[in-house]
Amino acid sequence: MENENQHIRDIAENKKNDFEWSLVFNTIEHPIFILSADGIVLEVNKAAIKLFGVNSKNEIIGKKCCEKFSNFASIPEFCPGKTVETYSRTVECEVNKQTYIVSCTPIYDKSNKFIKTIHIVTNISHLKYIEENLHENEERLSLLIANIPGVAYSCLFDRRWSMKFLSEEFKNLTGYDIADIINNKIKSYYDIIHIDDQERVWTTISESIAKKEPFLLEYRIITKDNTIKYVWEKGKLVLRNKEHYIEGVIFDITERKEAEINLKNSEEKYRLLVENQNEVIFKFDRHGNFTYLSKTFYKVFSRSEDEKFADRNFMEFVLKEDQERILNFVSSLKDAPHSGYIEHRILTNKGWRWYGWSCKAIIANTINEIIAVGRDITERKIIEEELKKETENIEEKEVNRTIFISNIIDEINPLVNNLVKYSELLNSKDVSNKEKEEFSKLINSSSKQVSNIFNKFIEINQLESSNTKLEKEYFNISDLIDELAICYRPLAETKNLEFVVLKPAQKDIKLYTDKQKLIQILNNLISNAIKFTSFGNVKLGYRIEENKIKIFVADTGIGIESTNHKMIFEKFTQIKSDNQKFEGSGLGLSIVKELCDMLGTEIFVNSSLRHGSEFSFYLDYASSEKDYAKDTESNLDNDLSELNILITEDDRINYLLLKTILNKAGANTLEAQTGSEAIEHVKTFDDKIDVILMDINLPGLSGSDALLEIKKINNKIPVIACTAYTQNEDAQKLLNQGFDDYIAKPINRNELLNIIKRNVVG
Repeated sequence: MENENQHIRDIAENKKNDFEWSLVFNTIEHPIFILSADGIVLEVNKAAIKLFGVNSKNEIIGKKCCEKFSNFASIPEFCPGKTVETYSRTVECEVNKQTYIVSCTPIYDKSNKFIKTIHIVTNISHLKYIEENLHENEERLSLLIANIPGVAYSCLFDRRWSMKFLSEEFKNLTGYDIADIINNKIKSYYDIIHIDDQERVWTTISESIAKKEPFLLEYRIITKDNTIKYVWEKGKLVLRNKEHYIEGVIFDITERKEAEINLKNSEEKYRLLVENQNEVIFKFDRHGNFTYLSKTFYKVFSRSEDEKFADRNFMEFVLKEDQERILNFVSSLKDAPHSGYIEHRILTNKGWRWYGWSCKAIIANTINEIIAVGRDITERKIIEEELKKETENIEEKEVNRTIFISNIIDEINPLVNNLVKYSELLNSKDVSNKEKEEFSKLINSSSKQVSNIFNKFIEINQLESSNTKLEKEYFNISDLIDELAICYRPLAETKNLEFVVLKPAQKDIKLYTDKQKLIQILNNLISNAIKFTSFGNVKLGYRIEENKIKIFVADTGIGIESTNHKMIFEKFTQIKSDNQKFEGSGLGLSIVKELCDMLGTEIFVNSSLRHGSEFSFYLDYASSEKDYAKDTESNLDNDLSELNILITEDDRINYLLLKTILNKAGANTLEAQTGSEAIEHVKTFDDKIDVILMDINLPGLSGSDALLEIKKINNKIPVIACTAYTQNEDAQKLLNQGFDDYIAKPINRNELLNIIKRNVVG
């Protein structure tokens, strides 16, 4: 019996290992190819299947690498198996009008024999687009350069890489102030390059320049806080004002390089992870009846081991919608290799949960028995869904940003051309004074339009920044309306418009929201109303409707056709009148919509052509500040805002889970992947860290050893152990070591929040 149990454990470990490796491999967003020493494709991830537009990886696996890459416009100049370099070789390829870089990393066995290569493909089409447009227009470059997701630079071709220009992104990448690097004032860029890469960078760039070719390379830098980052750089030698400079771009590729490193070490990493998990193990016959149940099974599915399961069937625990899929999966196990993995929802003693199962069929002519090893993946499913939504949002934002910048350029180009043209005419001797006066007016008009576009552009950038937060305060809405009326009434009177304020008799109505963002909304709406109204009046006011405050701006202007009501809130959209032309960028109402979304309300428009417009939105209000405080206090049970929590965890999935839970509860999080990093964070931030979550099994210095050093530095910071151990004696051992508390994996949200509040809030 002991041999059989050992056999089951061996199978379980292997299957769990494969599952974890496959999970990481297939969730990496870059296409990845694993090749044999002679260039045969052994394995690809989902991104690679998508890249080649095939139905399954079977159409790629088993083929020569070059057979698949022959579809590219340019074939890589190297083949796997021929490179023996320490660092990856990279080349550019094109497919379907998209540009990629392909990196090749060799893998050796313990005897240093070359056995495999890993190809990682990265889409750099957006970088190529930026490169091709750099030389189009220097004025356009100055507009775009602040929005490049990397560092643009210009430097001398010398050993110190003496910088003459660096874009603002340099500080985000390295932590150093640009002024300290320019002209090597305090530090040179050469000093920032990792000491082991300095000579290679110099040699590579020198050789490319000697051949009069652009250069492309990857290397490491050391940031101001001593963090190692990987960067990708492309540049070339240019002649400007009879002097030679090197100009190019530098991008942070740390995440991709870490993926390469993690991929090479994943088998060992996930073997350690599996050893510290509590899995559900059971056996059932081909009819689904249980033949063996582990102790963990009883913990998950019953209240005690006395409960009888001998006559029960596995399918009774499975959600009805998943049952047919599971039956088909079990049937497929009769075919080699008689193993597989499936995820579905199952009824536990905690309710419906997602479980992932690695299964192996014992075959005797037909399926005799099936061994299943399962784990709760509910939290992972939640994270996957959140990450999927986040990825979709990021992709959508990138597309919108590209369109947005393109529209900015289209808007500014003709205005800049006008400024140049009229400025030249203004200085011409053949132009009369009357014409010069007219040209001056045109220059002034174009300048104002450029200024307006820039102001709106900055405003939208601030709104779309992830750092934008609501800063709520308690204020009187009546006073705010009066202040705005004082500002805008003179502007309306210059157009002979009446500026009307409409308010209820009750003057003590208070709001609790972001006052400055509300002012931004009303500024844009009032400005538009005055601009698009030639006679009549502009109205600003509020009234109470169904226990909410309706705030509105109305006018007697040109109005908007109902078919255009939705369109006007899009960026750069401005409805043109048949007999009137209004200057503007068409950004004001898109800003209004963004701000309303942030305040949790919806903007409404009531308008028709030549009958004026009314824009309105609704906000909640409290009858008194005391009542409001009482209402909000009850919502703070799970509020961890203003807490700084250090997460010490080397596993990316576990880290993301903890970070997601804590961020949703309002906490700020710091990350450490090793015990040594955690100690350095405590030394650096000390009194700013409120609590530490410490994984026990860390690479290098263990969590228990790190605890001892942390307590020497500051013994007041609560340190909570995150462990797979669940036995009472193990938990007591952790407390005896000095941990303030512990939580078992897999992490439960409510339990985690309660433990933190118990140790920090008190």
